Amino acid sequence: MMKRTFNTPAAAIAARHARNRKLGIIIGVPLLTLLFALFSYGGAQRIEDSSPDREDGNLQLWVQTRDSAPGDAIAFRLRLTRDVPGRLRTVRATIDGHEAPLVEDPHDLDDDSVPDDHDERFVTMLPETTSAVVTIKLVAEITTSDGDLVPETIEANVPVVSASARTFKHLLHRAAAALAWLLMAALAYASTRWLGNANEPRALEPAGARPKAGFLDRVLARLLVLAVMAFGVAGELVFVRPILRTTTLQAPAYVYALHVLWLLGLAVAVVSGVRARARDYRWAPLRLRAVIGTQQQGSYREPASTLPAMLSRDAPARTYEEIAEALRAAGYSIEARRRVLVASMGGSPALKIRRPRAPRERPEGLSISAHETADAQGAMRALAALFGPVECKLRGKPPALVEPV
Repeated sequence: MMKRTFNTPAAAIAARHARNRKLGIIIGVPLLTLLFALFSYGGAQRIEDSSPDREDGNLQLWVQTRDSAPGDAIAFRLRLTRDVPGRLRTVRATIDGHEAPLVEDPHDLDDDSVPDDHDERFVTMLPETTSAVVTIKLVAEITTSDGDLVPETIEANVPVVSASARTFKHLLHRAAAALAWLLMAALAYASTRWLGNANEPRALEPAGARPKAGFLDRVLARLLVLAVMAFGVAGELVFVRPILRTTTLQAPAYVYALHVLWLLGLAVAVVSGVRARARDYRWAPLRLRAVIGTQQQGSYREPASTLPAMLSRDAPARTYEEIAEALRAAGYSIEARRRVLVASMGGSPALKIRRPRAPRERPEGLSISAHETADAQGAMRALAALFGPVECKLRGKPPALVEPV
């Protein structure tokens, strides 16, 4: 494999900046995602803490698993209010007056080595014979800072559905979460790719030659950080909670992982949009128009033509295959993709032509893009040989007349 060399310092600087950007994406995106997920998880936790299903005395209760059927497991969250100086000692559950053992507990509440249990998540089972609504009663003992045991009781009514209704609703909640994730990623990708600066990107310059970011740029950067965090908190409502209500997995690590997954989709979409926009900038749109051609200068005995050089004319319509053959005859290698024809010279892409809708098309109807690193004059002369003299208009440049050789 031939080693790539650079003939100019500018090319070496551009390659170094490209490597730094790639390294920054590989390392920075996961780290920022974890950091934002941590803040998002904290903000979402505050939202949940402010809205318990039931609050009675010193206890707050959340029913985590919803739409359960008889015999299903249900996850609960029991929490002491912030103004209670103590810890949960023991918790017992009854369902419609019958003892309901806690089948899964993060740790033993009677273990004195567990520090300051203010918040507990646990799971209990619904009996096989339950009615449409069951009453779950939790009896907790709170150890105060003085060593006293204070009993507290809290109740909650939990709707119970059939097994088929539970399966349908759980699938519906998970599908809604997946749809929200996809819509968020699509919105982030589209806004990054198509709502950015429409101008061409500046050429890479040494770091010392770049102007410092202005006040407005710094403000926008901070607003962007806040927007990403707001996106993360919104993920609690449209992505995390719909999933949590279908499972008994309620541990903080699992919830945090869901926040990471939500924000990772945002990060991947933004990075993909930026890279796609950079690829789009490399292809500048090129417009063709069939014209009369250069004015013919007559000899001293013959008058010169009075026809304007840029007068439009009707060029013959050509097929997609004829265009590809003309470029191939000019020395270009042709790659026919799904709806695009790419003409390359020496392995480097030069021209991209989108397949026309009609079987035959004139120059004005072709959708052509020229690569920024290639000289498309040869391809234009090949098209001029096929269509006759054409006027080429590249973005940001004056129109040029190309005649067949």
